[in-house]
Amino acid sequence: KLVNSGIKLSTHSSQDNSRIGNAKVSVTRMEGTEADILESSLDFNSDGTIFIPVTSNGRYNSEVTAGGYIAYSFEMDIACHTSDCVNERLVTMSPVMDPGQTKIILNWRTAAPSDLDLHVVSVDKDKGTCETDWTSKDKCVKIALDLDNTKGGLAGAETVTLLDNVVNANYRYAIGVVDYNFNQLKTGGGIDFLNS
Repeated sequence: KLVNSGIKLSTHSSQDNSRIGNAKVSVTRMEGTEADILESSLDFNSDGTIFIPVTSNGRYNSEVTAGGYIAYSFEMDIACHTSDCVNERLVTMSPVMDPGQTKIILNWRTAAPSDLDLHVVSVDKDKGTCETDWTSKDKCVKIALDLDNTKGGLAGAETVTLLDNVVNANYRYAIGVVDYNFNQLKTGGGIDFLNS
């Protein structure tokens, strides 16, 4: 049996990385086909965080909701070997979007590397390519980088929005992730990047 162990969640907006304090979470522990509800519509703290105690290892399904945001559902496998085991998860929530918009959100689950960058290349066979990234946030047609996080995966996300599906349907998109500070001598051959 686990003691002082649990799931620590932090909710952030995909647009500006602000914390979302009006969120609620429901957590269910899954065992085979059986579901045991741990919490139902539990309020987050005003700082956008919450701690949900767990007493046993296993698979946990969570759904986070907040007014004005798209619900966020995810699964966590808890495999603690000691007491005081805290499993942290950043929950990046997208505001409800206008019809025809698509959001691309990059989360990584570790503090290192501190600066992963989302790159989206728009490809049109007649017009060529255009790249959206931290150096060119809104130069491509109907696509924009909303958020550039340089402080690690637990601090926020990288987000890009395709703004108009009628226009965006004329393009194909290549999506890539770059470790801005990647240096094989500093990162032990890219281990931080691979683990993120």
